[in-house]
Amino acid sequence: FICQPTQELKMALPLDRHLTSSEVATSLNSPISNKLLHLEKIEAPNHIAQELGLEPGSLVWYMKRLRLVGEIPFVFESSYMLAEPMFADLESRHLNSSKYSYLAEKGQQVGGSQKRIRAELPSEEVRMLLGLKRDEPVLCAHSIARLESGQVFEASDIYYNQEHYTFTLEATR
Repeated sequence: FICQPTQELKMALPLDRHLTSSEVATSLNSPISNKLLHLEKIEAPNHIAQELGLEPGSLVWYMKRLRLVGEIPFVFESSYMLAEPMFADLESRHLNSSKYSYLAEKGQQVGGSQKRIRAELPSEEVRMLLGLKRDEPVLCAHSIARLESGQVFEASDIYYNQEHYTFTLEATR
């Protein structure tokens, strides 16, 4: 019987940049995967319609995804994304692989995002999905993402399993 040392899975996440999970995970030498937990087209809640610049009652995609490195949950994401007409053909297969690859197939590129970041005690759902202890806080980023054209296309709440992240921010004077 031989014990193999476990790999320390810790990623540095620069809070001042808009990176994909794959870009953040390149230092780990482990594959990152997405697991779609929920996808449906719904009427945008009023605050989401406002954030996305939509008329009240407009249809949006609502999705929940879990990002894993191997079998370890790193990120839980709850998102609202434009549906009609730009992303009407979005399917679960796109979200189980790469949302940004889907955007590229549609001729779109992400230009950036605006984030509000806070620490909070997670809900039972987030705690269970990320495998957290009962009173362990998480860093949550509310992100409004825009395309290179400047059009807002997505509003997300992103919960980071801080056991596996170091958060960085470069400040200049």
